[in-house]
Amino acid sequence: MQLRATNSQLHHLTGYTRLASTSHSSTPTPFPFPAHRNPTPYQIFHLPSNASQAEIKARYYELARTFHPDSPASQALPSSVRHTRFHAVTRAYDILRGRSNAHLGHGFADDVYSAELARRRRQHAHRHAYYQRATSEGAEAGGADDAWKDQVIIIVGLASIAVGFAPALLSLHTIPDARHRAASANLAQARAEARTFGNERRAAIRARVAEFERNKGRDETPS
Repeated sequence: MQLRATNSQLHHLTGYTRLASTSHSSTPTPFPFPAHRNPTPYQIFHLPSNASQAEIKARYYELARTFHPDSPASQALPSSVRHTRFHAVTRAYDILRGRSNAHLGHGFADDVYSAELARRRRQHAHRHAYYQRATSEGAEAGGADDAWKDQVIIIVGLASIAVGFAPALLSLHTIPDARHRAASANLAQARAEARTFGNERRAAIRARVAEFERNKGRDETPS
């Protein structure tokens, strides 16, 4: 018994994405993808509504070879268009073979459109994850550099402070020594002056004693 796409399936083939029906040029094929926006499975397969399952199956193999993303006939098309058209051919085949429940949901066109959106979301998520990873690695590397720079700045600052306070610290240490040396010098000078003054005084006393002795001797000499 041959299977036929129901009217319900065909009436739900609306809202089809422009991506699949765009008029990009490609290698000529006897069964080009429909140029209008909302093709039905029969229009995609270029078959009448009374086509047999054998005809549908044979046509699917021809379309799969033509619209496969890696086929020479599709190389002139953007990658997104190639994948969308091939998915549309596959979904149309499932409907014509009676293996799809697209007519129970939003229809064939919405199913294809949702698949394309899901693919683009996956690509976007992949790019976003890659960007986040690269940003995180860059931030970690930048953080390590900043930490190293901060350490250098801290070391230089401490060294500057030490150099600035070193003379003051040395001066505080040398003040008692200077005072001690000054006191020692003054004491030495006082002692030297005392010795000098003592010697001079003793010499003066000796001179007076000698003079007294001489005067006493003259007084005792008979006239």
